[in-house]
Amino acid sequence: MKRDLDLVRRLLLKIEERHNIASSDLACDELISASHELVSYHLQMMIQEAGLAKGISIPDMDEDARDGWEDIELTWKGHDFLDQVRDDEIWRLTKEGVTKAKGFSFDLLASLAKGLAREKIKKHTGIEIDI
Repeated sequence: MKRDLDLVRRLLLKIEERHNIASSDLACDELISASHELVSYHLQMMIQEAGLAKGISIPDMDEDARDGWEDIELTWKGHDFLDQVRDDEIWRLTKEGVTKAKGFSFDLLASLAKGLAREKIKKHTGIEIDI
């Protein structure tokens, strides 16, 4: 299964909107538009590996099915990343940048988004931020 960064962004937006949500509710949401298996796979990465969210794993009785999640909330890191990619234009430019690079890590993606956000702040305020 491939990692879908657009899905990660949509999940973060929905989790922020409805904290303490379950993976089954996320999979049914119009904004998410993905199978329960795909949502659970991405939530597992977001929770257990990337630290973007936290939640409680709910084992599925079907051995072939992916476990579900409940009580899903964003972590501080998840809020920070979402704030970096919330703006549609910054998200578009971030994805274009990593596509042109033809290879990236999540940390590089987040750094690119942060740099683009920093440039947007400078453009609107004239203040250069060094973080």
